[in-house]
Amino acid sequence: MIRSMTGYGRAQVTLSEMSLDLEIRSLNSRFLDASIKLPTELAHLEGQVKQQLQQGLHRGKVALTVVVGASISADQGGLFDPEAFDDVVRQVEEMKKRMGDNSRFTLQDVLPWQARFSGVGGSGSLGQAGDNTMGKELTEEDRKAFMQAVDQAIASTLTMRQKEGDQLRVAMEAMIEELSVLLTQIAELANERATATKAKLRARVEELLDGTAGVDEDRMQTEIAILADKMDISEELVRLQSHIDYVKEAIEAPEPMGRQLNFLAQELNRELNTISSKSYSSDIAHLVVQGKEKVEQLREQIQNIE
Repeated sequence: MIRSMTGYGRAQVTLSEMSLDLEIRSLNSRFLDASIKLPTELAHLEGQVKQQLQQGLHRGKVALTVVVGASISADQGGLFDPEAFDDVVRQVEEMKKRMGDNSRFTLQDVLPWQARFSGVGGSGSLGQAGDNTMGKELTEEDRKAFMQAVDQAIASTLTMRQKEGDQLRVAMEAMIEELSVLLTQIAELANERATATKAKLRARVEELLDGTAGVDEDRMQTEIAILADKMDISEELVRLQSHIDYVKEAIEAPEPMGRQLNFLAQELNRELNTISSKSYSSDIAHLVVQGKEKVEQLREQIQNIE
C-alpha cells in the first residue's frame, strides 16, 4: 500500500458540557512520533488516544491538537449565569477599592470587564464562557464520543495520505519501468561483450607470449576463463531484476511497506555500483549512471511513504 506520511485531518464533537475541535497534522518521520495536546478535562485519555494513533497511523511525525470551543450554554444562546456575574461584580468592586474609587457603579460599569473574567462570555453575553466546564468530570458517554471523534480525525488524515500516496505510486511505477528498460539494455550489452572479451583476452595473452614455446593451452584457457569470470555481471543483473520485481510487489502489498522499499532502494544502488566496477565498459557505465539517478529519485519518493 502506497500511502504518504504527510496528511491533515479534522473532526468536531459536541459533548454534554462543551464542543471540541480536533486537528491532526502529520509529516515524514522514520518512526511514529506522536505529539498530543489535550485540554485538562481529557488529559487522562492521552494513553488511549496515543494507542489509536499508533493503530491508524503507523509512521510519521503526528501532532494531535484538541481545542475546547464554546460551552453548551453558549450554544443555547448565552443564558445568564448569576454566579459568574456576582464574581465579576466582586472583582470590579475590589479593583475600585484598591484604586481609591468609592463611587457607586452600575451594570454599564461591569459589562466592559466581562471578557476578562471566567464565567462571563467574551462575545458580549453573560454566561457564555467555556471556562465553566473546567474541573467537571467527563461522563462515559462523553468519553466514547470523544474517542469516536479521534477515529474520525484519523480517518480524515488517512484519506489525505492515501490521495498523496496515489500520486507517489504513479511516479514510482514510472521510475521502476525506466529502471527496467535500463537493466534490459545493460544485459544486452553484457551478452555482446562476453564473447568479445574472451577473444580479446586470448589475443592479448598470445601477444605477450609472442610464440614462446611450452605454453600450456589448457592453462591458458583456464586463466582466460578466470579473468572473464571476474568481469561477469550476470549474477548482479539477476539480483537487480529480483529487487525490481520485489519493489513492484511491495507497491501492491496491502500493508505499509515504506521501510522495506527504503531497504530495496539501497540494494538496487549496491548492485548498480558492483556492475559499474566489474563491467569495464564505458557504455555500461553510462547506463549505470542513469540507473543510479533513477534509484535516487525513487529513494526520495520512498522517504514520503508510510
